[in-house]
Amino acid sequence: MKVAVVGASGYTGLELLRILLRHPEFEIAAVTSEQRSGRDVGDVFPALRERLDLRFEAVDPVSLAGRVELAFTALPHAASARAVAGLRGAGCRVVDLSADFRIHSLATYQQWYGEHPVPARQRADRLPLGRAYPVHHELGERVALIGHAQRRVARAHQ
Repeated sequence: MKVAVVGASGYTGLELLRILLRHPEFEIAAVTSEQRSGRDVGDVFPALRERLDLRFEAVDPVSLAGRVELAFTALPHAASARAVAGLRGAGCRVVDLSADFRIHSLATYQQWYGEHPVPARQRADRLPLGRAYPVHHELGERVALIGHAQRRVARAHQ
């Protein structure tokens, strides 16, 4: 399955790249970073130099939706919600790793993060990772996280 990692230059994005590179069913087809757009992934992360031959690009939901089957968002809260809305609007399936769609209670979200940037009607069809979040540090749990997310997305689109 071809995937994109939106926000790939941050800590969560880097960890997700490492996980995806080991997963036999995922092919990383695009990586985004607003701050590092145009730079080779290997120049930013030397440990990935021989493993991932891509350049960071700016987020373009329409372009990504045309090239990948699934996008992972690894952005800070609020920024992630806007990216997810754009990707979903372009027809892309999304797994969000932020708190934006993980916290079911709007009141709880607002207590910790302030106003949610996406209207309630647009939040209703999101599938948060739930118990699989946060990303665990053991390899087995990492692979399980991705498998869990993939199964949830697949079930949602049956």
